[in-house]
Amino acid sequence: MNKLISISLIAFFLSACGGNVKTDLVCSGQDWDKLGYETAMSGKSVRTFDRYRDGCGSNLEKQAMNAYLDGFTRGVVEYCTFDNGHAIGLSGKPMPDACPLEARENFAKGFRLGSLEARETRNFVERLQDDDDETNPSPTRDSDTPGARQ
Repeated sequence: MNKLISISLIAFFLSACGGNVKTDLVCSGQDWDKLGYETAMSGKSVRTFDRYRDGCGSNLEKQAMNAYLDGFTRGVVEYCTFDNGHAIGLSGKPMPDACPLEARENFAKGFRLGSLEARETRNFVERLQDDDDETNPSPTRDSDTPGARQ
């Protein structure tokens, strides 16, 4: 009897878990070129397409991968620049691994410079705050001072 209850509970929980799986994959009618471009411009890997290929299987449009790669290639050319790397470095975000080897060097240089500038700015602001705290100590009330008479 206990085995039957255990098996029933396990089956129930497994079916409940399956109900929460997102099935937001669009396998046909998708603008694959645009999706590839947007994927690259968001700093994601070209491997993002694998989710569609694996999830859609034979329902995937025949030219989907080629169109996706065309869009992704255009996006990577725009995304993997020194200036964009610099902007991402300044933002404090981690360096994405979306740029191919051929474009990674300039992007990485920009990213390192932006990260360095962001770190120097944070340090400068912290020093200013520390200096301000030392020159303008917060006022204390007599009752807050140890040994003060009341």
